Amino acid sequence: NRAPSQTFSMHTSTETFDPLPLLLRFAPKARLFDAGEFCDTSLFQQQPGIGSLHLLSRGTIYARQDGMKPIEIKAPSLVLIPRKDAVQVNGINIPETEWMCATLSDFGMPLAALLPDCSVIDLHLAPRLRNVVDWLFEEADRRAYGYMAAIDRLLQTALVMVIRHLFETKTLCGGLLNTMSDPKLRLTLEALHEAPERDWTLDSMAALASLSRSAFAQRFTQVMGMPPLTYLTEWRMTAARDLLIQGKPVKVVASAVGYQSAAAFSRVFIRHVGFSPSEWQRLQQNLG
Repeated sequence: NRAPSQTFSMHTSTETFDPLPLLLRFAPKARLFDAGEFCDTSLFQQQPGIGSLHLLSRGTIYARQDGMKPIEIKAPSLVLIPRKDAVQVNGINIPETEWMCATLSDFGMPLAALLPDCSVIDLHLAPRLRNVVDWLFEEADRRAYGYMAAIDRLLQTALVMVIRHLFETKTLCGGLLNTMSDPKLRLTLEALHEAPERDWTLDSMAALASLSRSAFAQRFTQVMGMPPLTYLTEWRMTAARDLLIQGKPVKVVASAVGYQSAAAFSRVFIRHVGFSPSEWQRLQQNLG
């Protein structure tokens, strides 16, 4: 059984480059939420902008999405839910179930655009990832000195291995991966990633791709799935969230991601995130 997922375009070969450093550049932070026979996943809904990671070592759980039949998930399995409202996970036969739940901070672009609403991995088919999951449960059971620090670091390792597994099994495909494989678009995309603070226009982007303005806009939109200026804004907001988490002042962040004033940056940030930059920064500090 497979969990509900988004529809993606046909996978394009990516053998000429390693996409994981880019996909994981703004990877979310994973923190242990609960472990044992029961995880109250409803509490995830009380925290803004987070997903969840569920590790099942014994028993059965269900993934539920509005309007769809529940998906049965048997141990040993791992469930990744990048968007908190997309899918609910619940257990049955509580005494026979052993699972671990972790919260995830925001998934940034471009990874956020590639991930399905729910990814279920049968750990029988991912032995190296299963080793990490087994180690996590061992740390939680033993509760030796420093076990919480060990669990947080192992969760981060598990998350990286999950993304690698999804890429290798072509669960992640389309969008950015296709664009990075397009020789006309790759240089432009790399420049956007490296210098979001530049005063980008369609003309300057098209020049890097050696295409006319209209041809570039059409090709980028067709391959990426969104217009180039829309992608630029999404990337800037991802970079901005990372800088805000680091504690940078809003004015500094605005300049670093290409806005001439904090006010202009704040308007765009509120439209995308739902909070002002300063409010969002305080929320993240409280969560941390």
